[in-house]
Amino acid sequence: MGIEVGLGILLNEIRQDWGISYIQQSLVSVCTMIGVFIGSYYWGLMADKHGRKPAFNKLLFFITLGLFIGTLSPNVYMLAPCYIIAGFGIGGSFTVDGNVFLEYCPLDKQYLLTSISILSAVGASLPPALALFFEVVNAPYQWRFVQGTLGLIALALAIPRFWIKETPSFLISKHKTTQIVDLLQDINPNTVDRASLYEQVVNASPKVKLSEKTIKTQLLALFRKPLRKYTLLYIFIWGLTSFTFIGVTSFLPVVLIRTGFGGNDVDIYTMMLYQELGNF
Repeated sequence: MGIEVGLGILLNEIRQDWGISYIQQSLVSVCTMIGVFIGSYYWGLMADKHGRKPAFNKLLFFITLGLFIGTLSPNVYMLAPCYIIAGFGIGGSFTVDGNVFLEYCPLDKQYLLTSISILSAVGASLPPALALFFEVVNAPYQWRFVQGTLGLIALALAIPRFWIKETPSFLISKHKTTQIVDLLQDINPNTVDRASLYEQVVNASPKVKLSEKTIKTQLLALFRKPLRKYTLLYIFIWGLTSFTFIGVTSFLPVVLIRTGFGGNDVDIYTMMLYQELGNF
């Protein structure tokens, strides 16, 4: 969320620094969404095939890589592809992170996934707050500092992920009974004896191993009854929601400037900060 909101600051400043057109400016947002589109599908597929842990561990490194290379970009044509890389990681984060939380969370605590969504508001508030700070200290190339700081945050958050083990639900779906028992005993050392736990896991495991379906079969299933109406509804809802969200966050500074709001960037970034704080 911080990166998505940070695009508004970046697009505003690269237009001033590089003197590019709005069409050239929009290449960065377009490339970000291309990366998100590819990442959402790829990481979801990989997580189902090889496990949540490998995907969960690597996602933020792609975001960090894209942001760090982007800070060195001399023009928009190098910057835009960097956001395909960052978007590739963001798309995977949308797909995998919630699953990891839910597959570790007891059924009676899964409502907490909604509760921790407040962290999205925290992340979205970071870019305008950073921009205001760098504006106050008169730092040159402020968008580079904002982007680099977000990259450092992503890198710092990537490191603790290596302590997260494979999720119990995925291990059960793959009939990896011994690994599930080891994991459950590690999570709760005071659990029942190993033999009893092993028996409980076997009884809870799927009795039939489902065959893997092709990509074509999976996509066609979405447009057949009873899923067809829900698929179309979700496309409509999330398509318009994403269109509105990206439009507001990425081009809010441009909208404010065109309406004559504020005399400088401090006013614009203050307004952006208030907008994101309102999400709390």
